[in-house]
Amino acid sequence: MGRRKLPPVAPESFVHITSRTCNGAWYPLALNLIWEIYEDHLYFLRHGLGAEIFGFVLMSNHSHLIARFPENNMSYSMNIFQRDVSLEINRLAGRKNQSFGGPYFPVLIKDSHHLDVAYRYLYQNPVRAGICNSIFDYRFSTLNVLFGKYKSAIPITVDAISNHLHYDDNSRLWLDKLPPEHEALAVDKAFKKRIFELPVDRATRRVVNIGRAKLSKK
Repeated sequence: MGRRKLPPVAPESFVHITSRTCNGAWYPLALNLIWEIYEDHLYFLRHGLGAEIFGFVLMSNHSHLIARFPENNMSYSMNIFQRDVSLEINRLAGRKNQSFGGPYFPVLIKDSHHLDVAYRYLYQNPVRAGICNSIFDYRFSTLNVLFGKYKSAIPITVDAISNHLHYDDNSRLWLDKLPPEHEALAVDKAFKKRIFELPVDRATRRVVNIGRAKLSKK
């Protein structure tokens, strides 16, 4: 069975977007240079195309973005964004190869609980990859831009959910704590669909309970 098509994305909807390089190869330039390229084009994505950027993490061969498109132009904006990023990478690397392995992959985030999980998933990518021990140690993440650890041209929008996650002490601990393996697998599975939906636990026949609300009960 193929992946479901993404339904129409309302201007107020949040979307998690993954972009991957061809065949999973590493970017052809140092990651700090790739970050600078993304900075410039994320700036244009916000101010030229009207997108709202809530979080971005750059990895060695892919990137994660949480965004919203108030002007209802996600397809148009992301096509321009990927095209321009690819062209600049190729120009600086002196090559003509295609940079991305295909179209970006968007996942619609339906509610605030799922948005919590999406932020955690985005920020924890480098930790899960074994690059660092804490999400607060990774250089190529807008998380540390928000806290003033690094300067960046990426214009970050802070909504009510991200504001609480970033500036509440307990929520920051939850963001940084790796979930149990069964929860991590459930989230991975959910992000492979066009609409983020947590699976049903076969034992309890209930939706897997993941999110900041679970931590607050302790």
